[in-house]
Amino acid sequence: MINEIKELREKNTWVDFIIKAIHTNEGPGILRRIKNGESYEGVSGSLKQPLFPGYSSMSIDSRVRLIKAITEFEMDMEGERDSGKLIEGHGWTNVTQNEDLIDHLLALYFTWVHPVHMLFSEIHFIASFKNCSDLYCTNALVSAILAMACQLFEVGDDASLWLDVDPDSLGRKFLEEARASLPQDDRPKMTTIQTLAIIFLIELGSGRGAKASHYIRLAVDSLSVRLEHHYSTEAMEITRWGIYSLNV
Repeated sequence: MINEIKELREKNTWVDFIIKAIHTNEGPGILRRIKNGESYEGVSGSLKQPLFPGYSSMSIDSRVRLIKAITEFEMDMEGERDSGKLIEGHGWTNVTQNEDLIDHLLALYFTWVHPVHMLFSEIHFIASFKNCSDLYCTNALVSAILAMACQLFEVGDDASLWLDVDPDSLGRKFLEEARASLPQDDRPKMTTIQTLAIIFLIELGSGRGAKASHYIRLAVDSLSVRLEHHYSTEAMEITRWGIYSLNV
């Protein structure tokens, strides 16, 4: 236990150092290296800091802090801060208000699904999620992500915390909410396209291939329509390539 506490403190120190470094004159260089795919360990090492376990092994809270700092810095540089509608006192889902459960499901998605099927920018999504902005995050998208994560849920992990959780029933509720929350606008949002792609994965993983094909067709067709908002070029490219990889 003492070693675990010590390791956690070291990780927090590392995260704090990276966050501080981003807001110095080294910030643009750090951001450019991260966007080019250099590992956080590599960036940390070049800043003459001790190397710690990688980003994928960090807690969701540490990841959120680091991602939020990077995103805010990037949006300041590109003039995108506050370009989304702020939703005060907003909860992203009506299925559950259990924040620990939501964090656990998000962690499952970003650990097991996102590295394989990268359909949106994690950096932009988490920033909007935390800031209650609807530019890169919506009820439908969050519900779809949580529904997908329910397919990976194992009550055996920290079983005492999830005794009352039925992942199959919970996943169906999240999926129903995702479908019901999809906007019907002629000019789709990027988040709508992302939601459709995740629902495609859910349906496909549930053995409903014919139904799944409907959602991927909608996602692909929507990419050819002029989107409602001005989005980060990086965020758009991630979504385009993600959809393309599902449709090949």
